[in-house]
Amino acid sequence: MPDDNSNLEPPDPISNSEVKRVNANGSAGSPCVRVGNRQAFFSKKASSFTRGLFFYLTYNVCMIIGLTGGIGSGKSAAADCFIELGIDVIDADIVAKNTLSKDSHSYNLFVQKFGEGLLDKNKEVNRTLLRKEIFSNEIKKKELENIIHPIVRSKISDFINNSKSPYCIVMVPLIFETNSSDNYDRILLIDCDVETQIKRSSLRDNQSNKDIQKIISSQATRDERLTIADDVVLNLSSFEYLKNEIFKIHKKYMEIINNA
Repeated sequence: MPDDNSNLEPPDPISNSEVKRVNANGSAGSPCVRVGNRQAFFSKKASSFTRGLFFYLTYNVCMIIGLTGGIGSGKSAAADCFIELGIDVIDADIVAKNTLSKDSHSYNLFVQKFGEGLLDKNKEVNRTLLRKEIFSNEIKKKELENIIHPIVRSKISDFINNSKSPYCIVMVPLIFETNSSDNYDRILLIDCDVETQIKRSSLRDNQSNKDIQKIISSQATRDERLTIADDVVLNLSSFEYLKNEIFKIHKKYMEIINNA
């Protein structure tokens, strides 16, 4: 079944993929910013929320759902289900992976900071080398984040302001790890046991159980993710089961919005 975008190597900070965003009518649409005051849907998070990642939100935007889960949990499959329901979705990982495209401002900053040793023969950033470079080096990892994160925040800001669906989904695997749960109105966790993570990931990526376990060990534990989740979908069965569970969550979110 479809699954998430996590790689079975050290986390990949870059990619050439396009941001996944579909408007409520199922097609890419033109920006539509709705000016007004942002409604706080959940008072328990409102104060810290306004000081966090989305402080810029002075617009009348939709409810923001943080979609998270470990490797092999089925985040991307869940995101696809929301898209089928007409909900706008953005994958923060893909946004981050797009930031270092050749000759962009962030690319030039990257070359200034890291040099050309991490570039391939076409002068593109060599993702494999970069992953190995930052995986066990916190200083270099932080330097890379300082280049990427401001751009990611800006892209997500644009996405939310331009969203046309009743609520929108921001898919972020590392919400617990980055202590960023207060950036969202609700956290939706796609959950499964470690054995299922390993089985799905090995079938999908043809990697050894040892390599998959290494990635799992580098992420938050299942119990840690459960501590931040407002909603949980236990994804242990078929895609049809997941699709039905996402539809139930969708109905719940629509009820919250309609009763706000």
